[in-house]
Amino acid sequence: EISACLVGSEMCIRDRSDTTRSADWIKLSYENQKTDQTLASFYFSSPGGALDNLTLWLKSDAVVKNGGSSISSGTTDEWENSIVNCNFTEINIAGGTPNLTAGFMNYNPSIYFDGVDDVFEEANIDADVFFADQDNTVFFVFQSLTTVSGKIFAGWESDPAGEERLSYFENNGSNKLRADVFEDADKTLTSDEIITNENIIATTFSDASDRILFVNGTNEDQNVAGSMTVAGNTGDFAIGNRNSGSSGFANCYISEMIFYNTALNTTEINKVETYLAAKYGITLSGDYTATNDTVIWTTDATYQNDIIVIGRDDKEELLQKQSKTTDDSLKVYIDALVASNGAN
Repeated sequence: EISACLVGSEMCIRDRSDTTRSADWIKLSYENQKTDQTLASFYFSSPGGALDNLTLWLKSDAVVKNGGSSISSGTTDEWENSIVNCNFTEINIAGGTPNLTAGFMNYNPSIYFDGVDDVFEEANIDADVFFADQDNTVFFVFQSLTTVSGKIFAGWESDPAGEERLSYFENNGSNKLRADVFEDADKTLTSDEIITNENIIATTFSDASDRILFVNGTNEDQNVAGSMTVAGNTGDFAIGNRNSGSSGFANCYISEMIFYNTALNTTEINKVETYLAAKYGITLSGDYTATNDTVIWTTDATYQNDIIVIGRDDKEELLQKQSKTTDDSLKVYIDALVASNGAN
């Protein structure tokens, strides 16, 4: 299945039948054969420009639906994967009425979960649709509104009794973020951050040496390596709870989830976190790096607070036309400030 569109003077195509690619729109490339001059380039869009091994990209400003139609706000029953993974195209409603809230997080939309019965869920998902046995990197953007222990924001879980988990995030007993990676005595990672009412980028990383939880770019907990067998390992993937039958419904806003079945390197992680920080108005603890490897902001001891960004990066579909500090004391924008980034 081939789709095509004209973007400015560039022709773009999408092959939805290609199961070998994790990709979105492809910009065509051609050269002037007489002068060897490249007249156009091509790329696949991906967060931070990190394409290889990208298996899931859920973003609240793209392909959120209700009744089969895309929406910009209101009740939603479907969240579509923004990259081509023919084994997982979307996650659907399993209870309640999650609500897409326009402009909530730095003028970008976010999906609200009421903590009562709102949940997206897809049951019987093999772990290898998203993950590798050991090397994985997960990014999760959210705001918690609850102080209650044991409320689950999202996760994949094969066995609730054995707690074999990945991309699993919940509020622990100290009102901090708990992230579970695999199943063993060292699986649980805990943040230093108090997470309630704060916009958070949570990143989990695992490879042959470590399991690490980063919060807004800071390494907040680290354990020894772990692993699990993903082939044939079937479980439930849910957002807003661990599953629709659990009592762990979380009162929260969720904006974006990104999965890689590889251990991204330090630079790649920073690029993805830069994309998310620019988009959602979240201040990172380190430098900001664009997809072309340009360091666009160097953080130091003096200039490290309330960092906000406006800008465009087509390789990651970032077009941030207005931004504000978390406390709303400072705003920057192009042309005129409006209710949402998409409306600018």
